[in-house]
Amino acid sequence: MHRGPDGKILNCRDCNSYNSVHPECWPISVPQEDAYYPVKNGGAPTSYCLPFTRSLPGQQNLGPREQLNQNSAFIDASQIYGENPCKANDLRVPGGKLNVTLHPRGMKPFPPQINFLRECRSPSGHCFYAGDPRASEHPGLAAMHTIFLRQHNYWAEELQRVNPTWSDEKLYQETRRILTAVNQHMVYNELVPAILGPTMVNAYELGLQSEGYYSNYDPSCSAGAYNEFSTAAFRFGHSMVRPYLSRMDHKYKGMNPHVQLRDGFFNSDMMYDGLMVDELMRGLLSEPIEEVDPFVTNEISNHLFEDKKKPFSGLDLISLNLNRGR
Repeated sequence: MHRGPDGKILNCRDCNSYNSVHPECWPISVPQEDAYYPVKNGGAPTSYCLPFTRSLPGQQNLGPREQLNQNSAFIDASQIYGENPCKANDLRVPGGKLNVTLHPRGMKPFPPQINFLRECRSPSGHCFYAGDPRASEHPGLAAMHTIFLRQHNYWAEELQRVNPTWSDEKLYQETRRILTAVNQHMVYNELVPAILGPTMVNAYELGLQSEGYYSNYDPSCSAGAYNEFSTAAFRFGHSMVRPYLSRMDHKYKGMNPHVQLRDGFFNSDMMYDGLMVDELMRGLLSEPIEEVDPFVTNEISNHLFEDKKKPFSGLDLISLNLNRGR
C-alpha cells in the first residue's frame, strides 16, 4: 500500500482524508442506516468512514493500474522462509535451523519476536516474525507458523544426526525442501479438492499421483495470480471464518474460554498461555469450517483489528474486499 513519510501507515479514517491526508486515501462511507454504528442525539446519523488506502501501482506500461504481489506466486512455503533471500537469511541461524524465541518456562520454542511491527497489538509490544508478516494476525495462524517452525528445526536436527558432515547450507536447504513438499502436499491433496471438488480437480489435472513424478511443468506459464482473482474471487474464504477459535485438551474435549477472534488479532502474547498452541491446533483439526455462503461473522465485519480503547475502531473486511475488487 501507499505509505506516508518514513514508511508510516496513512491515517485514512477521516471521511475527507482523500483531500486532507493523501490522494491515495479512499475512505469507505458507512451507510446512515448501518445497524452497528450509532446515531447522534435526536436521531441524526453520525458520519463514519472506514480507512482504506489504495495499493501501489506496479504496471510497467500505460494502461489500467496493476498491483504488485509482495509474496511469492509459487507454493514454496515462503510464508515460513520468506519471499526473498534477504528475508530468508534474516530468519536463519546456524545448524540449518530457523531462529526461535525460547519459551520463558522452558517449553517448546516460538517464532522470533520483533517490536517494530506496526500492526502489533500485544500488550508487550512484541509480535512474531516469520516469512509472512501476518504470522501474528490471529492465534490460529500463529499456531500454524509455530508448528512449521518447530518441525523444520526438528528435521534439521535429525538430518544433522544422520549426516554429520553436511554443511549449514546443505542442512537448511534439504530441510526446507522437505517441509516445502509437505506444504505442497497439504495444499493439493487436502485444500484444493475440498474447495474445487473432484470434477474440477480431474478436469485440470490437479490431483496428486500415487507414485512417480509430475512431468508436465511448463516454465513459460506464469504462476502469478491475476488481480481479478486475488482482489475479488479468492476472498470467498472469508465467509468460512468462524467467530472464535476452539481450544481442546489432550482428550479433544472443549475448553473454556474459546478464543474470540477480536481478542486475538496481532496479539502474540496469548500464545504463551499454557499449552495454547496445542489446544488451538486440536481445535483447528476438529472443528468444522463455516460454509461458503453470503454470510460472515461480525468478528471480521465490525471488529476486525479493533482497538478496544477506541469504540467503533474495527474494520469491515467485506467492505475492504469490495473496495479492493473495484
